[in-house]
Amino acid sequence: MAHRGTRVILIAGNHDEMLRPYAGMSFGGAELALETIHCTADGRTLLVTQGAISIIDWAAETRAAEQDSAARARGNSGQAEKPAPEPVPA
Repeated sequence: MAHRGTRVILIAGNHDEMLRPYAGMSFGGAELALETIHCTADGRTLLVTQGAISIIDWAAETRAAEQDSAARARGNSGQAEKPAPEPVPA
């Protein structure tokens, strides 16, 4: 898939401990990572972490981080107030 232009990311899991030091490197066109952010076609932001497949809706946390970054850029010395996290659908 990588040789056809598809971005391939291997998330190192608990059985891949020996690969963890190589996170951030690419091998044979596949990237090795401990986690990654995926943006869906409908605009949702997902954090992909290790496990069988663990995908968490990370939109609320991402927005909070962006608000903090914007507050720092404006020169606010205090923390921006973070919105309450949105519930993850079951």
